[in-house]
Amino acid sequence: MALLHDTIQAAGAVTAAIANKVDLGDITLGAGQWTITRAWAMVMHAGTITAAMGLSGYIRITSEDCDIAPFEFPLEPVAGPLGTGELEAPIPEPRKYVINCKAKGGTVLHVHHIADQTITTVLSETIVTVEYTAGSSPFPGGQLHMTCGEPAVTGSTSDGGVVSLTDIGIKAKILRAVIVYIATTTAVASTGHMLMFEMTSDDFAQKGPQRWALNPQRAGGVASNSSGQISKTLLVEVDMPFGSPGQKQTISAEITAYDAVTTGPTVNWCLIWN
Repeated sequence: MALLHDTIQAAGAVTAAIANKVDLGDITLGAGQWTITRAWAMVMHAGTITAAMGLSGYIRITSEDCDIAPFEFPLEPVAGPLGTGELEAPIPEPRKYVINCKAKGGTVLHVHHIADQTITTVLSETIVTVEYTAGSSPFPGGQLHMTCGEPAVTGSTSDGGVVSLTDIGIKAKILRAVIVYIATTTAVASTGHMLMFEMTSDDFAQKGPQRWALNPQRAGGVASNSSGQISKTLLVEVDMPFGSPGQKQTISAEITAYDAVTTGPTVNWCLIWN
């Protein structure tokens, strides 16, 4: 089965608040009967790269014509450099998130960007790709939904410091996976971010530990030429059922820092569920 692809491109959000989300535009499906299979996005700095201006956040896709919502997925974060005009860390390839949502011809998909870091002197160029096919999806698992935390939080600056992430509320049968990222806000030479993530919920059907290390970030050793490296989301499958499927559930999480820094990183998380 052929996979078709369409895109929308626009400058993204620059203020870290849901109220300041940016409408990137609409994608309209042609005539036919479709399954929206996957979506992903790329982001980069536009114009002069400025110190301590990283890019992070998430994409939200909604529609009045199909049941795609809630579908929010995180961008791969791009760490800002320490010095004005310097190169930032490499931009990682984005994850391609499965949707598997049925849609009729003429379905209009509204695409928004929500920023997790406020930037002031550069823009974020954003391109969102939506993939779809006629008939059934080649990707198993049925329709999936994704919900991001809002707002993002700043990690602790202390060795052993703990910060709670924003609770996420969903109405799911199974929590399929969790995505978390660390984004360096201000790179500090010869330091890094090493965080442990821990998730809890009274609504889980099975009790037990849900904790793991996140992708570490390390800045370079030269104070005038440094940026946070290995800026990339981490996806962990959990396949956790809920005690009351389809009822409202609340999932909580916290992060523990294991390296003292002068500026904590931006951290956000996202749940994949159905």
